[in-house]
Amino acid sequence: MNYRKHTDIDSNIPQVISELLSPSINEALVEIENRRKNNKLIKKVEEYLQNDIPKHFIKSKPILYLSRHLATPNYEVLHVLEITKGYNYELVIGEDTKAIFVSNNELKFSLAKLPIVTGLSKTGNDIIENRTIIDFTTSQGKPMDQISTSSGKSLPNFHQELFKSIYPKSPEVVDESEWIDRNNRHNILEQYKRMMALLCVHGVMLESYVPKELEFVTEIINPAFKAIQQDIGVSPLIVEHIPPTLETTRNWNSYPPNVSPFIDKHLSV
Repeated sequence: MNYRKHTDIDSNIPQVISELLSPSINEALVEIENRRKNNKLIKKVEEYLQNDIPKHFIKSKPILYLSRHLATPNYEVLHVLEITKGYNYELVIGEDTKAIFVSNNELKFSLAKLPIVTGLSKTGNDIIENRTIIDFTTSQGKPMDQISTSSGKSLPNFHQELFKSIYPKSPEVVDESEWIDRNNRHNILEQYKRMMALLCVHGVMLESYVPKELEFVTEIINPAFKAIQQDIGVSPLIVEHIPPTLETTRNWNSYPPNVSPFIDKHLSV
């Protein structure tokens, strides 16, 4: 699969989104390395977070960071692995195993009803087969670590094992649920401020904001970003990993065909 080099920001991204983004991974890494030499800035971030910095952000070098409900080997993660493999920086995927499952959330839904690509149509589009691994009725409103899949594994454990089966040398995956509990789990704006502070000196986040998320970006992401700009004095570092030119090329929450043997075995238990 060919991926576009992240050398600039697409001109058709809404301004409220483009203002959040660093031009490229390279520029963001140069910037964060320079910031790491500023002890006053590091101290300012530590004071803002009251020294509650997750261990996976406390490393000799800044990290490349992807935050998702659960780490899972879908096409988005495959894409992230591809574009980051040439950098001498550790990729860390943060997950929240205590997040509440709701089926109307597209990202959470695809963790429970997995869209698996089985081939290509005559027009070149992905042919997708959906595989349901939980009971939606009994799972609605539960924390994800309390949801059992069809073989009895918890939903997070299922995805953890699936990830390892596809990527034996997978990047570091960390459960951030306890940190989120301590940092405003039930106040999403304040929670994002805390996360944005980590992106000032400790890590560069990979993210993609699509037009349908514009309301969330406007009401939560942008205010949190601007608040940290003002309080810390620098911008959080966010790099777009799936630009609009690629966003519509496929369902990035879908899975490659090689996940099928694991799921077949799981569903047959």
